[in-house]
Amino acid sequence: DKKQKHYYAVEIDRGTEQLQSARGRKTLEATFAAYDEIFENQAYQEAWGRKNLHALIVTTNEARAKTMQEMAGKKFHFKVYENFASPWRMPPVYTDVLDGLIGG
Repeated sequence: DKKQKHYYAVEIDRGTEQLQSARGRKTLEATFAAYDEIFENQAYQEAWGRKNLHALIVTTNEARAKTMQEMAGKKFHFKVYENFASPWRMPPVYTDVLDGLIGG
């Protein structure tokens, strides 16, 4: 019995983009819609030769992750690292990024 591999497109959200906007600005809602289109037409399979693509959104707090999870589809997973919001400072290297994902 082979384990199925999963691949992740990673988005880093530092809390600088609005979730929704009526002014035509880039938003996370638009990002989710673009991923939904990619998932629907499976463009990643042709481009990268991979199946089972998911989107991993690393964000800055639980409340923001919950709001994004409510907006996004089931192919989206979320991870919270609060110090990702610190401006002008490189966050540490995380080896547990796929442990305990939210959503999906």
